[in-house]
Amino acid sequence: MLEKVGFQETIIVVLDEDKSNILNALEKCPLKIKYELLVIPSEEDWGTANSLKNISHRVTTDLVIVSGDLITNVNLNEVLNLYRKHDAALATLFFNNGPEEWIELPGLPNHGYESKIRKMSAYNDHTLGNKAVYCNDLLRCYAHIPDKTTFGIRVNTLSSFCLSNKKIMTKWEELTGLPLTDRIHANSEVKTKQIDEMCIVGEKTLISERTSIKSSFIGANCTIENKVRLTNCILMNNVTVKEGCVLQDCIVYTGATLNTGCSFQYCLIGPHHLVPASSSGVHQLYAETTDNVITLG
Repeated sequence: MLEKVGFQETIIVVLDEDKSNILNALEKCPLKIKYELLVIPSEEDWGTANSLKNISHRVTTDLVIVSGDLITNVNLNEVLNLYRKHDAALATLFFNNGPEEWIELPGLPNHGYESKIRKMSAYNDHTLGNKAVYCNDLLRCYAHIPDKTTFGIRVNTLSSFCLSNKKIMTKWEELTGLPLTDRIHANSEVKTKQIDEMCIVGEKTLISERTSIKSSFIGANCTIENKVRLTNCILMNNVTVKEGCVLQDCIVYTGATLNTGCSFQYCLIGPHHLVPASSSGVHQLYAETTDNVITLG
């Protein structure tokens, strides 16, 4: 996204423990933009502000802050132009429709409150005539809200993670500018013919012949044995699904193993969790716990 609007360099702030994985992923992307990874301690629970403070010595000019979990087709120039036009201290980007379709609420007629609220607030559209330009404020903050048809989602919740995986296939070319040609990685071994066009398979994954896979995303280094059925599932890297398992609308985290004959619907299987044979469940969570805290990654 940054490269498309003309940025030539960027700093990527990452956790120390994630640096190598992120660097490996970036090296596989056909990027021309120059990037540098700066790390913050993995044990620190820093948000955006503390992360920026930590690298403040590198900030010498105006900057654009983009969350690493943002997926969008927005034209970033619209935000930048808003910032420049008003010589703003801050310009932000908001999506007014969220991940779901926007619904116009009925009712809510204007009883004259809107004009009273504007008069009492710092709001200024520069046409009201009863206020000075920018209300004489030295610090000016603006928000850009793109058209409701613009796609924008932050992958920072479980629901948005599921939704983004479902939508990414149809949005791929629009978001990246590249056709989605390799749904099944060349280094994977997919023996089954019962795998539909809405599936993605990562590298070095083995899928046995007598399996049925529909609308599912399978990561790298996974093993799917015979007589397995997957529908609307997300399998992360290094997952093993033994013979005879049936999964529908499930998320299986990195390194998990499901033994033979398991049956799950709308379930989460935590990282490196070993599921006993013939287990079954609906709307359940299976994960390791430490001090009564469930860790999912």
